[in-house]
Amino acid sequence: MPLRPLPRAIALWSYVAKSSTEMSFEKDEIITVEAQIPGEWWRGRIDPNKKGHFPKNYVQLLPSSDSYADGHPQQQLGAEDVAALMRLLQQQVVDLTKKVEEEAKERADKFEKDLAEMTQKYEAEVEARKRMQAEVEELRRAVAPFVSTSSEEVSIGGGGRLEKLEKEVLRLEEQAKTETRVRMDLEAMHNRIDREVESLGREVQKIKRTLEDEAKNPNYAQALKKTGRDLSV
Repeated sequence: MPLRPLPRAIALWSYVAKSSTEMSFEKDEIITVEAQIPGEWWRGRIDPNKKGHFPKNYVQLLPSSDSYADGHPQQQLGAEDVAALMRLLQQQVVDLTKKVEEEAKERADKFEKDLAEMTQKYEAEVEARKRMQAEVEELRRAVAPFVSTSSEEVSIGGGGRLEKLEKEVLRLEEQAKTETRVRMDLEAMHNRIDREVESLGREVQKIKRTLEDEAKNPNYAQALKKTGRDLSV
C-alpha cells in the first residue's frame, strides 16, 4: 500500500519560536505537517534545516490535506515527539518562573520606592513639627500676657501669631498620623506581595514535579494521545 503524502498547511500569521524545540515561520509560508499531536501543538518542517513544534492555531491545512485534519487518522506519537514535548513543557515552566520572578521584583521595587519616599516625607514632617513646637514655646515665653498690678504698669495681651502657630502644629500632627497610617498600609502590602510570590513559587515547583513524574512514565505517549491534553501553559 503506497504511503500517503504528509499534509501541508499555510501559515495564517507569523510566529517566533520561544524555545529551541519550536519553529519560527512567516505568514503565508507552507509547512509540511509531520505530526498532528493532540493538544495545541503540531510538529512540522519548512525545509530540512527548519523544523520543530508550532501552535496549530497559527496555520490552516491546505485543501489537499483535509483528510488528515483532527478527527481523522493521524501519525503515531513517537518517543522523539514525547521527548521534544517534555522539553517544550519544561521551557514553558522556565519562562513562567522567570515571568513570575520579574513581576515580583517589579512590584517589590515599586513598594521599596514608595516606602522610601513616604519615609522621607514623614521624617521631614516630624522635623518641621519639632521646629514649629520649639518656636511656639519660645513665643509663649516672649508674648505671655502681662497683667498690671498698679496704675503705673500697662497690661499686655498675647499675640495672634501664637494662635496661628498652634493651629499649624495641630495640622502637622494630624498629617503625621495620616502618613503613619499610609506607611503601615504599604508595609501590609509588602507582606502580601511576599506571600503571593511564595504561593506562585510553590505552584511552579508543583508543575515541575508533575512534569518530572510524567517524563518517567513509559506510557506517557499513549496517555497523551488518548487524553488530547492541552500542552499550552
